[in-house]
Amino acid sequence: MLDVYFEKHVDHAKVIKDRCLYIDQPERINFIYSIDGIPEDETRSYQEASNRALKQF
Repeated sequence: MLDVYFEKHVDHAKVIKDRCLYIDQPERINFIYSIDGIPEDETRSYQEASNRALKQF
């Protein structure tokens, strides 16, 4: 089973800056969410789990 973590961000400017996002007309964005996969066990990485979550999403 794949566990997924969603986070709604409220500080749009900080997220855009921290993640080096290039967004045309950022003032038109109402919500920013991030999605991360949570590894099923200690032998797997967060990156691998996040990639799986995004592929399945």
